[in-house]
Amino acid sequence: MTATEQTARDERARVARARLAAAEMRVRAADQDRRAAAYTGQASHPIYAGQAEHCLLEAAQVGAMADVTRARADLIEAEAGL
Repeated sequence: MTATEQTARDERARVARARLAAAEMRVRAADQDRRAAAYTGQASHPIYAGQAEHCLLEAAQVGAMADVTRARADLIEAEAGL
């Protein structure tokens, strides 16, 4: 294998690792979105006093974490030139 071929192979591997890392982040963000939706759903059927407010706060926090996770995935892709 020539140096040029090795360099091209290394670049393909770097891009593949970045694509994998970004995909894993997007899966995590989807799970966080699902959790936020569950909290929002529970807020509409509270079991005890104050649960609706607590669930809405949790939903907002988990939703914000999903936004951060998606932004990290975008950054990984941008840095890799994807």
